[in-house]
Amino acid sequence: MRCLPTIVALLLLAPCVAAAAGAFDGKYVGRITNVKQARTCGSQDSWGGTFVVAADKFNSNVGGGKMPLSGDVRPDGSFETTSPLGGGAHLHFIGKIEGNALHATATSSLCEWTFDMRKSAN
Repeated sequence: MRCLPTIVALLLLAPCVAAAAGAFDGKYVGRITNVKQARTCGSQDSWGGTFVVAADKFNSNVGGGKMPLSGDVRPDGSFETTSPLGGGAHLHFIGKIEGNALHATATSSLCEWTFDMRKSAN
């Protein structure tokens, strides 16, 4: 029973630890621009997109589920990941968050896109 106060204290602190926000957390919205214009890269020059960071982990779903991107945001705001596209192809994604701005580039063997986004108020 001597451990009971310690266990109760740890249980009370657990929600605070789990809810700890990362330095770059938020929803970033803006433009994704098709740079190379290859036919296989999409028919639009640019479109709106979102990029979500929670607990300094990012998720973005470009191409309607065809290019899921996820990874960690480093303490300096930079991030980098590689995601399989299918058929042996890969998408390399690299960028950085500075202040409220997110800039990134996604490249594959045929395509290249740039991400220019700002942190949303909500």
